[in-house]
Amino acid sequence: MNITSGKYQEAYNMLNAAQKTAVDTIEGPVMVIAGPGTGKTQILALRVCKICETQDIGFQNILCLTFTDSGSVAMRKRLLEFIGPEAYDIPIYTYHAFANKIITENADQFGTYRSLQSLSELESIEVFQELIDGFDNEHILKRLKGKIYHDIPDLKKLFSTLKREDWDLEWFEAAIEKYREEEVAENFYNYHYKKNYKEFKKDDPKVADLKKHNTKCDKLIAAAKEIKNYQKIMHKRERFDYDDMIQWVLVAFENNEALKARYQEQFQYILADEYQDTNGSQNQLLMNLADYWERPNLFVVGDDDQSIFRFQGASMKNIIDFKEKYDPEVVILSHNYRSTQSILNGAMSVINVNTDRLVNAMQLDKKLIAANPKRASGPAPEIRFFDNSYHEEVAIFEAIKQWQHDGIPLNECAIMYRSHKEIDGLVKVLTHEQIPFQLKRRVNVLDQTLIRSVLEILHLVEAIYTRSNSIDAHLYPSLYLSHFGINIQTMHALSLLVNEQSSWYKVIMDESQWSSLPQAKEIKHFVACLESWMKDRANNTIQILLENVMHSAGFMAEALENRDNYFSFQLLQSFFDHIKEQSAIFPNKSLKDHLNDLEKMQENSIALGLNQVIVKTDGVQLMTVHASKGLEFQKVWLIGANKNRWEGKIARSSQFKIPNQILNANDDTVDDDRRLFYVALTRAEEQLVVSYNESAAEKEKPLESSRFVAELMESSDVVHTQGTVDEQKVLAHLAIRMSPAELPDKDWLDHSLIEKSLENFKLSPTDLNKYLACPIRFYYENILRVPSARRESLGYGSAMHYALEMHISKTRQDEGWLTVTHLLNAFEEGMLKYRSHFTDREFQDRMTYGKQNLTAYYDHYLESWKQPKNILFEHKVSLTHYKDVPISGTLDRIDEYDDHIYVIDYKTGNPASLSKKMKAPNPEKGEIGGDYWRQLAFYKILSDNDHRLSKKMYAAEINMLEKNKKDEFEYKKLVISPEDLRLLDEQIMDTYKNIKEHNFRVGCNEERCDWCQYVKRRSLSK
Repeated sequence: MNITSGKYQEAYNMLNAAQKTAVDTIEGPVMVIAGPGTGKTQILALRVCKICETQDIGFQNILCLTFTDSGSVAMRKRLLEFIGPEAYDIPIYTYHAFANKIITENADQFGTYRSLQSLSELESIEVFQELIDGFDNEHILKRLKGKIYHDIPDLKKLFSTLKREDWDLEWFEAAIEKYREEEVAENFYNYHYKKNYKEFKKDDPKVADLKKHNTKCDKLIAAAKEIKNYQKIMHKRERFDYDDMIQWVLVAFENNEALKARYQEQFQYILADEYQDTNGSQNQLLMNLADYWERPNLFVVGDDDQSIFRFQGASMKNIIDFKEKYDPEVVILSHNYRSTQSILNGAMSVINVNTDRLVNAMQLDKKLIAANPKRASGPAPEIRFFDNSYHEEVAIFEAIKQWQHDGIPLNECAIMYRSHKEIDGLVKVLTHEQIPFQLKRRVNVLDQTLIRSVLEILHLVEAIYTRSNSIDAHLYPSLYLSHFGINIQTMHALSLLVNEQSSWYKVIMDESQWSSLPQAKEIKHFVACLESWMKDRANNTIQILLENVMHSAGFMAEALENRDNYFSFQLLQSFFDHIKEQSAIFPNKSLKDHLNDLEKMQENSIALGLNQVIVKTDGVQLMTVHASKGLEFQKVWLIGANKNRWEGKIARSSQFKIPNQILNANDDTVDDDRRLFYVALTRAEEQLVVSYNESAAEKEKPLESSRFVAELMESSDVVHTQGTVDEQKVLAHLAIRMSPAELPDKDWLDHSLIEKSLENFKLSPTDLNKYLACPIRFYYENILRVPSARRESLGYGSAMHYALEMHISKTRQDEGWLTVTHLLNAFEEGMLKYRSHFTDREFQDRMTYGKQNLTAYYDHYLESWKQPKNILFEHKVSLTHYKDVPISGTLDRIDEYDDHIYVIDYKTGNPASLSKKMKAPNPEKGEIGGDYWRQLAFYKILSDNDHRLSKKMYAAEINMLEKNKKDEFEYKKLVISPEDLRLLDEQIMDTYKNIKEHNFRVGCNEERCDWCQYVKRRSLSK
């Protein structure tokens, strides 16, 4: 394949000698040790281009594996610069995403696993409780008093490590037994007396210490063996955890050489990024893909000094094992194009203190050399110390203002820290002073005031429904929520009435009691909402109830309308998604069950996590050091370089701590912290400031600087000074810190947030239809992703799809054709799978209706199922593009014949609308065409651009799963013409352009469009 991009050639010509070696050594194993700022992403992307330029292969024959999703995005962006939209054809995956791809593409091999659902954190607690409850009274891990579930976190961590490191139980037990003996032998006098003592003689055993050591080993072995019972419980519950997927693929590769050979044949060139952070199972997956060849075309990139996501030692072992196994071409990248030499010298004075490094194990020279002419000089790295944390914070704030005044792009400046709580005050002041910033941090949704308010209402509804004595306890705070606009004077007036009647609920539900109050209208609105919620509690799913609460109580309106309340919307969305997910897993759970589960999550410190994202594209970057990995900034200020933040953090002791000899690790956690500190220092391009304070301002307690500060000072390039600030500025700063938050402006569209939502956007047929129908609806549902309940129609359609897929797939695998009973059983499974979409009545009605339809459908179509050579279901296409537009989609069913494929899309809607929805566009009449026409034409583009499909699509059809009024099954076939593709081309290009330009303000203005009507009501209320 010829790569002609001028940007590619220009970038290639700028490579230094070592980088060119890494890019040009196409054949055989290559190992690159890439220090920070040495162009790792650049050489990975250029190597892909080089392979395509010099070898007779397609993009699909190259596999890029990354450690994180952000790594995948960075790689794709770089390739887009060099080769354009065709970069979407290159397989770039994280290890878990790649494992999922293999499982999805081989449903026959992973049928059992494919039907499992992911284990939630809440279920995880229940699974481990069940596991521990199963211990007999003689079990070494059995606790008969106190906290009987105390070991759950340790068991969970142990099982995860066993899976991630791909450790066989027999091997692990043998390794523990070996450790049991070697530990005593190597540390003899820890377990024996060094000299005569009382009645003991020299070398006599210390019985208690030996017993403690042996008990530790016995417990560790016993705990590890329990993973089998854990998996049995998981299987019984039809669940899997995050670490299982790669394990399944490894087992499948071991048991099915043909399956492994297929992927070995496809991926002739493999590139692995961040190799130092791959765990045992990830590394084994990589080795499996490569083991067909004695010297595979396997390219790994890593740097042990930047390993901050894996336990110490293991990162280096992978690299050393790779070198011993393959004797690869070793390339050292030491020319740094990011930082000044003084910054690099300071960073190296820190990392050189670590002894467990590749430079020592492999006798390498990794000294970083500043190679960017633009970074030939710069200010010396600074270490600043302040009297207290408030002074440090004010100095940082003043520096940000100065950068802004000097015209320095704030998004090129980063404030880094160890944990987010260190910048709470700074965030408040930046917000008050309207200085833009970017921040992403993890929060627990259940701890947020907004969600607590939603929960208060749900508890109120449940209390009334069950006639609990806690009704008033929940009614008062619900009534006083700001969304209902009831002021304190009205609450006082109601309180007087309650004193007479003895119940808030009785007073509120009796209009005659409060009809004369000034805010009677507001109280009446609340009562109407309450009655509506109670009706939903009795007759609808919890999702419908929750959706009603969010809208009628004003939570959604506030989140959608307020300038800075996007976070509120994210909270509501995350909470709603959690309820939907739990309802899908446990469709029979009542509202009470859900509320109990949420309380259990709080009790067990299980967070409902959400990334709070504040994005102002021109804002200063606030981030933890962990989050800064892979990034670079013109100016970096590392704050809080104190000992209490960087050292001496005592991790929770584990009952089942794996010996370091097995982990290939050491006990010196300071080495881990030092690598993290090193990563922070090497993010800076021109200016680096490291600061610490000598006392905690709130406690006036003396603090020490971190040892890493002292190590940094060993570099002669570093300046150490005391930071000073004006006391008046400190007072002003503290005043803002202590002030209440200001209300945000309304009707504000944050284009930065929209751009963030569209970062990985791929246009699907559904997206195209939705935007053409109503851009406003597209904005709320696809950009803001407003939560919506699962509808019974969607659940029914999904169950019908599931039944046909399971039945036809099974019958074509067997010699004989299964009966209609099998199809109906598959439908029952599907209905149970999507049980959360239905009320009890809906579930029974749809079950009966679906069986009637499927019985007739089976009789009508049975013979046609035997005709195709092969049938594929739920075929996902995502790594492709159309011209400059990334596209994706899922084809319900693909029938393969000798010389073509035929696509079928099932529909459970009204057959009467089929003809209208199949109409092609008529530009002269202003008709954009029907959704079904557009969907089938889109499938033609998707299938033609999917390298996995060797045949072209001849035609497609919409196949209705319900009979029309003539008691007939109806379908419409479309042979896609060049004119169809031309018309669709215009719609795709125009729609994608409008979406990227944020054109969402003009809607369909139809009465039946809820979002257009919502926008109209909002406009009239201003």
